[in-house]
Amino acid sequence: MKNKNTIRAILSLSFLLFAACKIEPIFYAIEKEVPLEKAVIKGNLYAMTEFDGKLYAASGSLYVKDINEERGWKAVSAPPGFIIRVASDNTNLYVLTKDKKLYTKTKTSGWGKISDISPIELFDNKASTNKTAYVTTSEGLFSLDGENNPDTEVKTNGASKSSKAAVYDGEKTIFSNTVLIASGTHGVYTMKGNKIVFNDDPSNVEVSGAQSMAVYADGSDDGSKESLLIGTTSGIVLVNLDATTGEPTGKGFMLGENIESSIAMLEIKTLYAFENAVYAFAVDKTTSKKTNTWGYYKDRPNWNVE
Repeated sequence: MKNKNTIRAILSLSFLLFAACKIEPIFYAIEKEVPLEKAVIKGNLYAMTEFDGKLYAASGSLYVKDINEERGWKAVSAPPGFIIRVASDNTNLYVLTKDKKLYTKTKTSGWGKISDISPIELFDNKASTNKTAYVTTSEGLFSLDGENNPDTEVKTNGASKSSKAAVYDGEKTIFSNTVLIASGTHGVYTMKGNKIVFNDDPSNVEVSGAQSMAVYADGSDDGSKESLLIGTTSGIVLVNLDATTGEPTGKGFMLGENIESSIAMLEIKTLYAFENAVYAFAVDKTTSKKTNTWGYYKDRPNWNVE
């Protein structure tokens, strides 16, 4: 009888410990939950770019805010049509509409249509200097200069009519047929299967379900505080980078005190990092409540709707 009572006591204690382990994270997530702001950016976030000290977001409509401002998005006048891409170079801003029309404006001029072209994809190389925008057509990939009938075809460093993204590595622009490409102070990050590739060399760090990618720089100029962020089918994975070489060293703790109660398990379709902020378009397949563009700011250590 004593043995049976002892066994029952052990089983009861085990159950309580197990339940406590399950319940504790739930209460922790509730404790860290932040009231959601009212979304300004509506619908899917398709693209972002920095132009003339401001951030532009393409989400059917075109939105803008100062690059260092926390939230502050406003709808801005744009060409007719459903805007699915926005890109820029040093002097021009570009948008691409769903019906495949390409428009451009300068810092002082209004919008004008770029004619004599049938665009498929629009993106830029995300450079701080030597920034260039590109368009693909059925014939190839061309660099843009704000003029009609772009005729400067690019064929090097992976460029093709199938290119979807590009980054600048400090010396040249590198192209990718997927959006899984990002650049940091020390080099370029891509994916091969589940492995992170750094400067063409596969690392030992694996991330499954990758959907998007960005390098987040926590205020450092030498790359010593950079992290690689990978948006996946179940949240964002933060990968630590060697402060000297930039090589991926392993997975770290994700940014944001309320990450568990916000976007921890959501599908991250789009991911951008500018200055000391990160922007992510998250899809919640169970409810539309969390399907939004979210933002994290270094000076506001939590995630919230943009």
